[in-house]
Amino acid sequence: QGNTWWQIAARPMFAGSGEFLGYRGVAHDVTAERRTTQRLLAEKEAAERSSATKSQFLAVMSHELRTPLNAIVGFAELLGSAQAEYLTSEARADHLRTIRDSSQHLQNLINDILDAARIEKGTMKLVEQETDAAELVEVAVKMCREAAERTDTTVIARVIDGVEIRCDMTRVKQVLINLITNALKFSPTGGFVNVAFEQGGDGN
Repeated sequence: QGNTWWQIAARPMFAGSGEFLGYRGVAHDVTAERRTTQRLLAEKEAAERSSATKSQFLAVMSHELRTPLNAIVGFAELLGSAQAEYLTSEARADHLRTIRDSSQHLQNLINDILDAARIEKGTMKLVEQETDAAELVEVAVKMCREAAERTDTTVIARVIDGVEIRCDMTRVKQVLINLITNALKFSPTGGFVNVAFEQGGDGN
């Protein structure tokens, strides 16, 4: 049944001689009102937690979106500038691949935002596939190139070719980009950020 709450209003009673006789008053069962108040308070706290979670999600996603957007804008401006005529065909192709990879990554992030209900409900599913680890690292590094140039920081990627991993490419790429951008943020101007991976003895 649970607890019950009563609201009591009473005053002491005394005999003519001053002897205390007890209390006289009325009591009301306020259990329903009390439970309603507790329920409303719990709902208010839940709404506040949900609002804080959504605010944090938006802050994180704004950071996630900024990196591929910066890469797309930066390399598009480079290809459209006067310096483009001095680029080799290999450099042009590399810049175009970076724009393509950044666009695909941005598209995947937008799809996640549009389906944010899965994140809120905790039902996000990973899409695992075989991919080349070195290529994944190199794409992430290229997407952070614009941020590195702003801080005059050099990003050095030391990778091993021929290492296949099974993962959700979008998620792992997000992790790598966040690690690199955070390293750039806290590195001194003109410094170096090293990105590397190695294969353990157990094959992991």
